[in-house]
Amino acid sequence: MTILFKMAYRNLFRQKRRSLLTIAGMVLGYVLISFSVSLTEGTYHQIIESFTATHTGHIQIHYKDYVDVPSLYKTLKRPNQIYQVLDQDDEIQSYAPRVYSGALVHYQTHSSGVRLQGIDIDQEE
Repeated sequence: MTILFKMAYRNLFRQKRRSLLTIAGMVLGYVLISFSVSLTEGTYHQIIESFTATHTGHIQIHYKDYVDVPSLYKTLKRPNQIYQVLDQDDEIQSYAPRVYSGALVHYQTHSSGVRLQGIDIDQEE
């Protein structure tokens, strides 16, 4: 085992310029990879925060099976009781009810499907 270390030590310092270039290349590669991963993770985090703040929120409460098969008829029963529970939790900063629906918009000779979103203006920030 010791002969391997002796040979490795001699080989490293026999060509000092080559060893320094290799070390510099490895360090530069590590720094660039770290920067790239950090930039990607930061951008990904920012996109999630932006979308969560403007669209969906951190938590959603749905009628059962609404996510699989959305329908206007799948509404929450007794929403006031849910609001009372949400009001009592100190960690909840705000909440707002929303209604989503599809619609057909027609203009002159063209029509297109759209998504309607009903909000409570008093509760939305």
